[in-house]
Amino acid sequence: MNPETNASQAAECLTRRFMKTSFRLVAVCLMLAGFFALTARGELAVEGQLNGAMLNLRWSGEGNLFLIEHSDSLTAPAWRQAGVTVATNVNLDTCGNVGFYRVAAIEAPLDTADYDQDRPAMAQFYGANPTAYWVDHGLPVGTRLAIMRTALGVGRWDAMADLAPAFQQMNLMNALQQGTLPAEVIQRLNQKLMAGHPPPFAYLEMNLDLVAESDALFFGGQPNAPRRAEIRNLIQASFQVAFSVPALAPFAPAPSKSGTNLPAEQRRTYAGVHGMNNFNGPLLSCVTTNVAPPGGGGGNVVTNWAAIDSADHWTTTYNAACVAAAVGASAVKLRMMPPSMDCAAWNSLGQQLSATPGTPGAPAGSWSSWYQARGYGCTIAKDGPLESAREEARKAHNRGCDVLLHYIPDGGGQSHIEMVAGFPPDTLGESVSTLSWGTVANVTVIFGRFFSKTDAGRYGANSFLSRSGSAVFYYYCPR
Repeated sequence: MNPETNASQAAECLTRRFMKTSFRLVAVCLMLAGFFALTARGELAVEGQLNGAMLNLRWSGEGNLFLIEHSDSLTAPAWRQAGVTVATNVNLDTCGNVGFYRVAAIEAPLDTADYDQDRPAMAQFYGANPTAYWVDHGLPVGTRLAIMRTALGVGRWDAMADLAPAFQQMNLMNALQQGTLPAEVIQRLNQKLMAGHPPPFAYLEMNLDLVAESDALFFGGQPNAPRRAEIRNLIQASFQVAFSVPALAPFAPAPSKSGTNLPAEQRRTYAGVHGMNNFNGPLLSCVTTNVAPPGGGGGNVVTNWAAIDSADHWTTTYNAACVAAAVGASAVKLRMMPPSMDCAAWNSLGQQLSATPGTPGAPAGSWSSWYQARGYGCTIAKDGPLESAREEARKAHNRGCDVLLHYIPDGGGQSHIEMVAGFPPDTLGESVSTLSWGTVANVTVIFGRFFSKTDAGRYGANSFLSRSGSAVFYYYCPR
């Protein structure tokens, strides 16, 4: 059949069919050799170019989030999702098969969670026993972050600098000299001091070693090993001497807070890789296995969570992209996952985060549901009359909660999310450090807006991350 006649008939048939669809904006492309252009109902103009097995689709029209679907047939169509993007062009691997594609402008999913409901429970959990909270959560989370920061080549203990006013160096040194600390603590502290560490850092380095040993037992299949209980007792005994719990009170969670709630339009997003590959890789891949890293070699290649530098690190069925990178690294801090992972772990986390097969990213709110299912309270920091959202998030970060920073473009659509790695001191108190695809980047956050992302160039000049947009801090604490 003549390709031009075939395309014309398909367009006429599909135009009639789509007059009954629920899509707001729809256009369809028939996969044929060469170049074609179709417009359905005059709303989205779509052009396509087939080069071997690769199909390039590009379109124009209203919308900021687009759904691409594929069907093998028009006689009995079975449309399945091939991708979601904010771009106006994609490259699709057709695997050499004949098929049909359609493009629709869609609304991003709405996050309907109540982010104030967990505030009382988090405050009660902390207030019931602040010492136990810091021993079990605050200090261990900080030490795991220190290990991660060291691997990333940034200041090991900088993220815990705000705890310095509560550190009682004289008490610790007196107890060390008088021998009132446990024998193992005395031995370990003396080793760190003799290695040249000042007292505060000798204490932190000792705790890092203890936490690392306990975690190795936990992930090594010995969560109830007696040694883990011994380590906890050592950390508690030294903490009660080294820190003033009342001096840590400024970091305690409040049961409520007045302030500006997140507008609905900022809660309707789809968090994806946004710019790291610009969705120009195959959205409907010939490879659907969850055990195939690039170049083959099986799925047993192990990578540190903090070293994940691209959403394309592996080819997996489920790929939550930046959401998985942020949640996975934070789960390491919270000891919900081991420090390193493989292809299967990336795929599994993507599935847990409600990623759609073949589509990088995850819907808004999926990360909060993930934490809540594991016993953590979920809160969005607010800009209030007495405290900014950044300051609220900083306090949560200092007491061992995990903090994520959500970048949202003006007008909604596809967004981006990263784990917060610290709050660097600056004159105006506006800087935030994040884990940004295998590196640490800084960004300025003021009154719910982000500016000056230091690695924005990696995302391309056309990315909203190179300009400005809304900034939302989510944080997750024990409850």
